[in-house]
Amino acid sequence: MNWLIFSIIPPALWALSNHIDKYILGKFFKNRDGGPFMLFTSFFGILVSLYVLLFRFGSISTDPKSALIMLVSGAASFLSGYLYLLALKKDSPSVVVPLFQLIPIFRYFLGMFFLNEYLTSGQIFACILVIAGSLILTIESVGNKFKFKMHVILPMLLCTAVTAVNGLAFKYVAVESNYWNTQFWDFLGLFIAGLVVFSLNPSWKKVFIEIISQSKSFILSITFFNEIINVAAGLIFTFAMLLMPLAVVSVVSNGLQPFFVLLFGVILTLLTPKLAHETLSKRNLVQKIVAIGIIFLGTYLLNN
Repeated sequence: MNWLIFSIIPPALWALSNHIDKYILGKFFKNRDGGPFMLFTSFFGILVSLYVLLFRFGSISTDPKSALIMLVSGAASFLSGYLYLLALKKDSPSVVVPLFQLIPIFRYFLGMFFLNEYLTSGQIFACILVIAGSLILTIESVGNKFKFKMHVILPMLLCTAVTAVNGLAFKYVAVESNYWNTQFWDFLGLFIAGLVVFSLNPSWKKVFIEIISQSKSFILSITFFNEIINVAAGLIFTFAMLLMPLAVVSVVSNGLQPFFVLLFGVILTLLTPKLAHETLSKRNLVQKIVAIGIIFLGTYLLNN
């Protein structure tokens, strides 16, 4: 059962990171555009690239085409991260995070159009379940009427589409190269994207500098801690894949992350409402639990 333990840890860490993201947005970007937050994440990318350069120097050599693909992929991840923060600033992690389960759907359609891979009837049904669960999750009641949270759905649709393309590019290069080589160029692309935005966007640059000057080392420390959590989760997830097939590990890890996000949200709201705020009405909780359950079922069917 060791593989199960290693499969459960990553979604728990990622869920914790999602709540830290929400906390940072609420504390430092409450009345500001949350975009500059991505600058902190992108600048962390140079630390990963430097690590590979210093300790795994032989791993960074690759052909120009592969390097360019990963640089562009890393830059695109800056965009997907911004879209995620845009949605997260508008709603709770328990609503936003489950929508990441749309990524496999985009990957299936990419495979259909570019790799001549066709969906089975079971996979189509699974896609419908994921979409249905996502829609249920983003329904809100206004008076006696119901409407979809378009401010969450639209950025997350774009975010998951970009992430799916990035995953395809990563896999394409990693198969011909190696893990650290790919990570070097990917994080370097993320850093370059942040550097370009920092240089060309005066408003983001101003907010970035203001936050650092006002909070001193706190914002850097919590952001660094947050990124370490993400890296640790990724490494543990990779190790779990060595113990069991990818499909099995993916179902457990990806499927459980929304559950942990909701669980942590409820606990934090009850214990420390200043750190998190989850709507605890019976109707809201039932809606989220049902929607997450449908998404989990769809994710399970997609990987089987």
